[in-house]
Amino acid sequence: MEIRILAHTENPDLLCAKIGRYSNVTETWDEIDRKMPSGGWEKFLQKVIKMGHTSVLEHAVFTFEITGVSRVFTHQFVRHRIASYLQKSFRRTKIKQLILPRTVLDAAEDPQALQKAAETLYREYFRRGVPMEDARYLAPMGSETAIIATFNARTLLESFFPLRLHRTAQFEIRAVANEMLRIVKEIAPVIFQNLEVDEKLLHEFKRTFTKP
Repeated sequence: MEIRILAHTENPDLLCAKIGRYSNVTETWDEIDRKMPSGGWEKFLQKVIKMGHTSVLEHAVFTFEITGVSRVFTHQFVRHRIASYLQKSFRRTKIKQLILPRTVLDAAEDPQALQKAAETLYREYFRRGVPMEDARYLAPMGSETAIIATFNARTLLESFFPLRLHRTAQFEIRAVANEMLRIVKEIAPVIFQNLEVDEKLLHEFKRTFTKP
């Protein structure tokens, strides 16, 4: 699993604070723009979020590239509909390998043989001339894939993180969510200040999920 930020709103905390101010005063945007950076806007934004006026957070966006994940993960990930996605197409790109949990690998007498067996049907029928878009029906859910996703800050704060950081979420998506949180906390520390990265889980994920 590797996650990196491709693009994001410049200084999202300050932008959302300005927008929150804009809705409650007669000042123009330029007047707010001149005054707010001088100080005090962090506490103002905290107050706005605490009061539940989180629509201002929809104006801050983050675009992630997430690679080395499974189709099991992406089927859950794309259910967050207030976001935009682009996933590697198995109609056009070959499946390279599997992403498997340690429980599966430990249960296998030969992990390498397990990977080979899981890929045999897909590769064999592709070799026989079956179109890639049809051969993918034989591919396992653990097939490695990659996805690009753009979220606004409100969706992350109120929808994605509460659901996917929770201990009942599946391990892979919890790890992805924690790594995403680590990234956005560096960019927008005020917006995400009440959420904590689970470093222990991330360490455990690196040991538990692997490629055979």
